[in-house]
Amino acid sequence: MAKKYHSKELDTVPIMIDANVKD
Repeated sequence: MAKKYHSKELDTVPIMIDANVKD
């Protein structure tokens, strides 16, 4: 799922988002 959020805008915090969607 992280890849879905892995955007150029979120390319700086891909791991942070990964933890968020990992719930």
